[in-house]
Amino acid sequence: MEFNNTNTFRFLSVIKRQVRRSFGAIDFGKSPRAIAKLLHPYRRYLPTSLALGLGIGLSIAACSKTYQLLESYQLLELQQKLDRLATDLQTDFESNLDIVRTAVTLYATSEGEVKPSILEQFIQYPLYRHSGIEAIAWLPQNDARPATFTVATLFPQSAAAAIPGLESAVNSTVKSTLETAVARKEILATAPLSIQGQSDRQLRLLIVAPVYRPSSPHEAIEERDRTNLKGFVLGIFQIDSFLHLNLKKAELEAVDLSFQDLIEPKNRQLLGVYFAKSQQFITALEPDLFSSLGRPVSCFDGSACTRILNLQNRRWSVNLLLTSDYHNPRKYWQAWVALSIGILISGLTAFYLYKLLEHTESVEKIAKERTLKTQQLQEALAKLQDAQSLLIHAEKMSSLGILVAGLAHEINNPTNFIYGNLQYIARYAKDLVGLVELYRHYYPEPALEVIEYSEEIEFEFILEDMEKLSTSMQVGVERIMGIIQSLRQFSRLGDDRPKLANIQEGIEDTLTILQHRLRDKTNCFAIEVIKDYHTLPLVACYAEQLNQVFMNIIANAIDAIESDWQAEKSKDYFIKIQTRYLPGKQAVTVRIADNAAGIAEAIKTRLFEPFYTTKPVGKGTGLGLAISYQIVVERHGGALWCESTLGQGTEFLIELPVHSAIGRETPKRETHELTSETPVERLLENFWDGTGI
Repeated sequence: MEFNNTNTFRFLSVIKRQVRRSFGAIDFGKSPRAIAKLLHPYRRYLPTSLALGLGIGLSIAACSKTYQLLESYQLLELQQKLDRLATDLQTDFESNLDIVRTAVTLYATSEGEVKPSILEQFIQYPLYRHSGIEAIAWLPQNDARPATFTVATLFPQSAAAAIPGLESAVNSTVKSTLETAVARKEILATAPLSIQGQSDRQLRLLIVAPVYRPSSPHEAIEERDRTNLKGFVLGIFQIDSFLHLNLKKAELEAVDLSFQDLIEPKNRQLLGVYFAKSQQFITALEPDLFSSLGRPVSCFDGSACTRILNLQNRRWSVNLLLTSDYHNPRKYWQAWVALSIGILISGLTAFYLYKLLEHTESVEKIAKERTLKTQQLQEALAKLQDAQSLLIHAEKMSSLGILVAGLAHEINNPTNFIYGNLQYIARYAKDLVGLVELYRHYYPEPALEVIEYSEEIEFEFILEDMEKLSTSMQVGVERIMGIIQSLRQFSRLGDDRPKLANIQEGIEDTLTILQHRLRDKTNCFAIEVIKDYHTLPLVACYAEQLNQVFMNIIANAIDAIESDWQAEKSKDYFIKIQTRYLPGKQAVTVRIADNAAGIAEAIKTRLFEPFYTTKPVGKGTGLGLAISYQIVVERHGGALWCESTLGQGTEFLIELPVHSAIGRETPKRETHELTSETPVERLLENFWDGTGI
């Protein structure tokens, strides 16, 4: 087969032309089976369409799953970075706070005035290592004016320009914090504020630490009171410097961070936003610059995007803000590659199936042409025409049997895979249910979100239905395997030697194959099968060929009932199968009867003639009963005849010797190959007629 664009365009043109023709001829308002008629011309391309649709569906599912996994991994990585950032910020703050505690210890233990040079020697190195603290200030207690504080010492000296603004902030904004620190006798942090005199517009955080004169060497800080207050050590934190180094180490991409002081009122909680793309921290003091950088996208999961920092008495929140670059499709290229490869493979597979079906159609067309040529010589060369036609049909049925056997084998492989894994699925499901029950036992009061999600997915129903679902899947797979086994048996070529077989088992196998035509359907009839079996001995025979005989006769009975049902829909239809053993003749008999309209006498005399049929064109070839006669009479030395009464029904009688006279057979041809109405062909015909399995 050659794969080229010409064949592809021809295939599409045929489909387009046929769709127009079908839609123009069908009135969907008047024909309830319009869809079936519309799809009937394309029945050969159904495997191709199914393969293409299934492949594209699986490709989309694989793409979606890959996308979800990548997104979950990305979010997990982002949460880990946020955890590390929060830990680093908390640790860095505690390290900077140790410098303030060191200065407190220095001033508390010094009896006289602490010179700036001593303070410099004492905290210069720690201050150099921790860039978060911009300066350390000493505010002594003013006994003459206790409500006023002045900056006596400020280190480093480069921050001396901020002394007026610092004193103003201390005596106005920070004054209440000083009093609270004295009352609570602990180190406190102020709300972020801006200090006048600084050249930048940065927010700063003041750490207020009261210093007391100890009345005794072993006096605890809780025992000191305001009368022993010596002054305050003030640690000036520059928020931008404190955050910037840790934010840079976090290596954030496509996400921004906002910082809020949760202690403050809502309208003053925002401290600033860190933009990862520009690596800038924009404080709330610069609203114009903040708004010019765009509006970040809110995070979709609040619990995953927020961390809390406890800075003494202040409570800061660090919030992730996902930008539009976070969901850039280029970040998920693996998912798109999976989708592209899946679609490519699906397309190639579908195209290969199409070419295979096209080749099969051409072979069948050649076979039909040969059959037509053979029929034209019927009058002059009746015997030769009969033999040639049977051989042609045998070749066709043999090819079809081999093809179906191969397809049954290919279907059997994935079915066995599914069947083999069902028990593990059931066991895993049982284990998961057990795990859930353990969680319920040891955690009887789960979180509200867990309860809401359980109600949303109807978790209790899932637990009840899981075992039923596993059982139904088991039954379904076993049924598929049974059908595949039946197809294999009916598609095999006949054995060279006879074997002992149970005739009633062969009848049951045949009924299994035809079960889809017997059961009740919407707006259709139901056929009751009445079985009257007696104990039979094993019969030496070609069991597969006899199964074909039963198939042909029972299928003809169903066809007759379907035709009769079109005229009389209120009648109850049945097929009766009776088996008996005749000890005197050392033979078994099988009677297959129906209560359809019956057969006229003129037709009954020609039932076993080759190519004689009363069915519409395309419904039968007229070889089923002829080959059945050959199998029973010529192949097994038995008898086959028909009894029928118009209006009452038809009965076929089969008589087979227990020790078959197979020696009288004609070994030149395998009757199994000549069977016209094989189960495979009937199954395919019934499927496309809308009455399939």
